[in-house]
Amino acid sequence: MTRAVVTDSFAFSNGDSAVFMTVERGEFTRGQRVRVSRDASLLGEAVIQFGFAGAGANTEGSRSPHAMIKGIACVRGDVIEGMEG
Repeated sequence: MTRAVVTDSFAFSNGDSAVFMTVERGEFTRGQRVRVSRDASLLGEAVIQFGFAGAGANTEGSRSPHAMIKGIACVRGDVIEGMEG
């Protein structure tokens, strides 16, 4: 299962958020459905959309993986997990 932790975020007035994250395992894909939780409580399900970097971008000299999370205003420390099938 894909899993990432939000390291920085910006919430938009429409409820979406742009996030930087540390990907702990797996590879996210554009349009993937995810669950977002905070302090072990489920915030909801959303769709993830990436900008310039995916899960493999944690390399020296590259920017952190980032994404647009549709429908949830994420904050630092939130956990994003991919949903199966």
